Amino acid sequence: MIKDNKKLNKEIETRKVQSDILDKIMRNMTELIIIINLNGIIEYASPSFGQFLKINIDSIIQTPLIKFIHFDDRFKFQDVISKSLKDGDEIYEKYRMVNQKNETFWFDYKITPFEEEGEIKVIVSGTDSTSFLNLQKRVEYQESHDTLTGLKNRNVLEESLQQSPLRSHYGKILSYFVLDLDGFKMINDTKGEEFGSEVLRAVAERLKRFAEDFNGEVYRLEADEFLLEALVGNELELQNIAALLLDTFNIPFEISGEWININISIGISSSNKGKGNGLLSEAESALKQSKQNGKNTYTLYIPSMDVGSYKTFTLQNDIHEALQKDDQLFLNFQPKVNGRNGEVLSAEVLLRWNHPYWGTISPGEFFPIIEEKGLSSEVDFWVFDKVLKTLNDWNSKGVDYPLISINISAINLNNDNIAEELLKRIKNYRIPTSKIELELTETALINDKAVSVIKVLRESGLRIAIDDFGTGYSTLSYLKKISFDTLKIDKLFISDLDESLVTKALLRSMITLGEELNIDVIAEGVETLDILNNYLDVGGNQVQGFLFSKPLKEIEFIKVLKKGKLQKNIGFKVERRKEFRLPLNPSITAMMTITNIKGESVTLGQKGVEIKNIGPGGLNFKSDLLFPVKGKYILKFHIELKKKNIVVEGRVVWKKENLIENNYNYGVQFTMDEIEKEKFISTLNHLQVNNKI
Repeated sequence: MIKDNKKLNKEIETRKVQSDILDKIMRNMTELIIIINLNGIIEYASPSFGQFLKINIDSIIQTPLIKFIHFDDRFKFQDVISKSLKDGDEIYEKYRMVNQKNETFWFDYKITPFEEEGEIKVIVSGTDSTSFLNLQKRVEYQESHDTLTGLKNRNVLEESLQQSPLRSHYGKILSYFVLDLDGFKMINDTKGEEFGSEVLRAVAERLKRFAEDFNGEVYRLEADEFLLEALVGNELELQNIAALLLDTFNIPFEISGEWININISIGISSSNKGKGNGLLSEAESALKQSKQNGKNTYTLYIPSMDVGSYKTFTLQNDIHEALQKDDQLFLNFQPKVNGRNGEVLSAEVLLRWNHPYWGTISPGEFFPIIEEKGLSSEVDFWVFDKVLKTLNDWNSKGVDYPLISINISAINLNNDNIAEELLKRIKNYRIPTSKIELELTETALINDKAVSVIKVLRESGLRIAIDDFGTGYSTLSYLKKISFDTLKIDKLFISDLDESLVTKALLRSMITLGEELNIDVIAEGVETLDILNNYLDVGGNQVQGFLFSKPLKEIEFIKVLKKGKLQKNIGFKVERRKEFRLPLNPSITAMMTITNIKGESVTLGQKGVEIKNIGPGGLNFKSDLLFPVKGKYILKFHIELKKKNIVVEGRVVWKKENLIENNYNYGVQFTMDEIEKEKFISTLNHLQVNNKI
């Protein structure tokens, strides 16, 4: 009997220990455990449930669980409990619960029916998923909203456009007003990014208030570009809204205690056909036209926008993709030489873009787009890394290279860690700082923060060059604060040396100043022998320009380095063709458009070009637009020769740049079959015989 008591006591003690352990486990569990009967009454609740409700656990026993479920989820909860009991299955669901402080939390629940002493009951176990859901919502918000202004961003706009057709309501159709802040880059450069961010936030708030009057939606597309989406009845209403928008921005903004004026340019498109992504493209194309028309105005999109506007639009869309890929953007190197003997002294790195169907794009075309899109910083670092990687490769191959100049945008000099970041990258690639020169424009120097960054960079051993000297701000005043290594005289400054005594005197003074301060002076854009000789006559020495060398690809530049010197490029190749051409003297104006790109038909407006000659095989025209040679597109020309209309199509097969006039001569080869060609020859012969050409 005594043995049985001892055994019983030991068993009781063991169960007590197990119970204490279980109690400790339950008290430290974050998961909620609740047992309810068929009537939904709580028979057991874990301590964590009491902690969540912020009340004593004993006070909720024999209380309906439904009392603590969020009102909007109660019907769903009861339905799931009934289904679980009926099928005998475990069910996983998500519900909201409310505690005594009326705080709402999300829980992931598992509902499990079981039998205890012949009675059916339900275990409801749940984990708090509120933090995860809140985090998920924040991530979703950040993906769909601009973090600076709180406006919806381009991602959510384009996603909605791809998924749904254009909306209309009671005779009104979806309309887009894309607007851009005129002169925002200058504000950002002069006042700094923090001030610029305040401007963008203020603009966003004003636009939101404006949109409320039209039940519209406002998006921030990128940088200083916004979009107002609204349902509009007719063209007159479109124009009224645009005019009101312009008036709204005539009111100055107060930013950090300072009043500033901000004007906007607006592009508008409206349609109830098709998908909205085309509408956005049209509005952005119209915006570009507004900026070309003098800014602070609006433009309604019409399908007849000319080739130039269309080209700019496609470049705007494709620049992001070009930065992501490694087969479109590339570097060229333009030598800087001793103008007296052609010795290669250094070289400037120049970014080029080989567009899939526009061919090589000039910097004058895509750099304004980079600035408008707010991509200057990203592009700077892309170029910087590419140059460092190239120099590192040259070091491993034993290439003896001179000083290499890299352009840095003014906006980058306002970044807090720019000096540290550039120097870290140089160190990682093991490039001597003495081998690198940073080229800055004069606008970069009007900010004291930028001046301090330049000092740090120069003290590290990097050389500093001021680009386009003589076209910007009072750089001379900064010579008191900073020591530069190079001044690059803008080509506009040296182009009239032979005609202007004032320019000649100023240039001679700059060269003397450079000698006194131990600063190299380089003349940019030396394209002709006359300009070179005039520059040398006033004491100049170093030059850069097409007279000695165009920008070269890496392999060509290495060949030049091995030679060490360059000869002057005088003269040009003579155009040769198989068939006769009739000269047009004087040349005539024709209307040109693009009809096909990469095998797809396009409808664009026309642009005036100058036709210089024409023949059975092709024609020669002049334009300020840059087209690629043998690109994947077809040009159409509407030509009126002595009251006879001629329409021809063809492809560009050669190009020659007019450096002085800043335009291009093109040779076009017609795309016509033999029958069409015979008819065309007959027309030309008829006109020639009758002395009409």
